[in-house]
Amino acid sequence: MKNLKSINKKSQGLFLFILATFVSVKTQAQKDFFLYGFDDLAQSQIVNPAFKPSSKVFVAMPVINSSLGFSHSGFQLNQLLQTRSQDDSLVLNPANALSKMKDLNNLTFDMRNELFSFGFSAKETFITFSLTNKFQTRFMYPKDLFRLAVEGNGGSLLGERASLDGLGFGLLSYMEVGLGVNRSFGDKLTLGVKVKYLQGLANIQTDTKLGLTTDATTFELTVDGQLKVNSSNFAQLADSNSTGFDPKQLINGNKGFGIDLGAEYQLTEKLKINGSVIDLGSIKWDSNAKTYESSAVEYKFEGIDLNQFLSDSSDVMKTITDSLEQVLTVSDNTDAYRTGLYTRIYIGAKYQIMERVAVGGVWYSEFLQNKYKTAITLSGDIKLTKWFRAGVNYTAYARDYKTIGLGFTINGGPFQLYLMTDNIVGVLAPQASKNWHVRTGINFIFGRDKKEKDTKASMED
Repeated sequence: MKNLKSINKKSQGLFLFILATFVSVKTQAQKDFFLYGFDDLAQSQIVNPAFKPSSKVFVAMPVINSSLGFSHSGFQLNQLLQTRSQDDSLVLNPANALSKMKDLNNLTFDMRNELFSFGFSAKETFITFSLTNKFQTRFMYPKDLFRLAVEGNGGSLLGERASLDGLGFGLLSYMEVGLGVNRSFGDKLTLGVKVKYLQGLANIQTDTKLGLTTDATTFELTVDGQLKVNSSNFAQLADSNSTGFDPKQLINGNKGFGIDLGAEYQLTEKLKINGSVIDLGSIKWDSNAKTYESSAVEYKFEGIDLNQFLSDSSDVMKTITDSLEQVLTVSDNTDAYRTGLYTRIYIGAKYQIMERVAVGGVWYSEFLQNKYKTAITLSGDIKLTKWFRAGVNYTAYARDYKTIGLGFTINGGPFQLYLMTDNIVGVLAPQASKNWHVRTGINFIFGRDKKEKDTKASMED
């Protein structure tokens, strides 16, 4: 009985570790292409700390200022579920969806909630403070996983290694406390910086390599891979017996620091250029930290004897489990680990065609775990009245070339309402888009700078 218990414990541990291989996080923050074009909105300092709000004082309404985003790099839903012309019924077209995928695809969800923020002008300097809750999840799946589900291992992958590298689901949750300062030097140059203290709440990060090869002659299966899983506070977060959020989570060993840098230069009377580097920094995860790491493994499964399985299936399963345990060793520790932030770079320009009309462009770059992506955005905005401003933009990003963004701000006395999206198609018809994003909020604003006063006066004339 003692040996049986020992075997069961080992099997349970092995099973849990294999489940953990499905967990990976490569956090991906929202891009906020549209927000970058509304450079006098207080929240624009999220993407460039050198931007100055149009008011001398602003206070963001607590909790109301939020953004939500979802993206899928693989395929659109209507590329998998298609309408049959004969009777308008929906049919699956997995081959079409497969043709739209990359080797590694992801589903991401991002939520940001600005719990509190304010800012004020002090002569040539503008100072801001913010408290923000950030939550991000991502599911990563390789193209070969979908191919195996559609074709099985006897299709186009027969005799080839089915790459399941990077397969996983992950989570990142942390609080950000930010202090920003920007200052104008003369009439042309403005520099900005924002330093951020980060309090990690929960995290999972893995480094997963996994492959499956089916021999074209014998149909023997060979599994290869090496796995590493880092986690902090994830067990507590996933505990079904949890009574909810514990304020003590805000005070733990998960600490980090970040910095944003920005600059803006008035090149001519109508043209200004700007740029920023966002989220340089990292978080050290120490609270309830747990790391699992396996040795490199290559396991060959030659099949089972059907007669033996029918006579004693438990003995067959025990033999398979013992074989796995012989080739797979798993170590664990409680050492702290560190994750880098998701660094983004914006380089932009804006041209004032007329007093109320402007056009602009942004070249965007992102860096994540040795991977690089880029995007280009073209935008235009107009101040239709002294209290209403609207804009539109077009973005080419992540193999998606039909992304149109819309947004507006409404100023009524001390109140400022804003609503914007980087992809209106994704909001109205999510089945026909790979991503959607919405940002909205309300600010209390007091005082206007001289340029804003002059614009308002011209509109009233």
